[in-house]
Amino acid sequence: MANDPLEVYEELKAVFAKDVKSRENQALIGDIYRASCGFLRQTETKPLRSLVPGKEYFAFRQSKKLSRAVNKQLFAPTPADWNAFCKAISGQGKPDMEPDRITRIIYSVAISFFCFIDLAKEGYQKTPGTFFEYLIRHLFAWRLNVNPKTRLPVLNLDIPDAHRSTEADLLPGCARRLRQAQGRFPSAKRKAIGSVLRGGRYLTDLAFRKTRK
Repeated sequence: MANDPLEVYEELKAVFAKDVKSRENQALIGDIYRASCGFLRQTETKPLRSLVPGKEYFAFRQSKKLSRAVNKQLFAPTPADWNAFCKAISGQGKPDMEPDRITRIIYSVAISFFCFIDLAKEGYQKTPGTFFEYLIRHLFAWRLNVNPKTRLPVLNLDIPDAHRSTEADLLPGCARRLRQAQGRFPSAKRKAIGSVLRGGRYLTDLAFRKTRK
């Protein structure tokens, strides 16, 4: 296992999309957590003043740098808990783990890497958000045992017999009615409508678009 959390993160980036729910991704997330905790153990902590009743926060400090605020009640840097959590969610039934403990584990996995980036790296402002996206996408995919899709095929009216099963099973008569409706418009509008339909071959899920570092 690499000692630099960012090196493991780069490994995760390289393989993540191949199989979002894979055990490999799960293991790499655990390695990032362990490496981040190892780094943070070498830093100091600074209590922060909280204006929220019942909430306590602190920050990690290295030289003159301070990390983002960390919720003291939620942060429990115990990498072994990640393995226990993965075991608890491996089945399809209800996880045999208290909800509060699950919350602390997921929070600790995320915030430990965030704080590492805050203190150790420059110019990686988008990396924590991307890692959090990877973490949540993996957990949902693992739990549901299905990988997310970023593109959905849509019926193409210009290709004969295209998506016949979809039309027969899900959209009976849809193509015929669309063509009939299109035929009621003047020629110029029919061309515009046809262009829109042809351009709608795929829908892109903006939530998963790769615009981050």
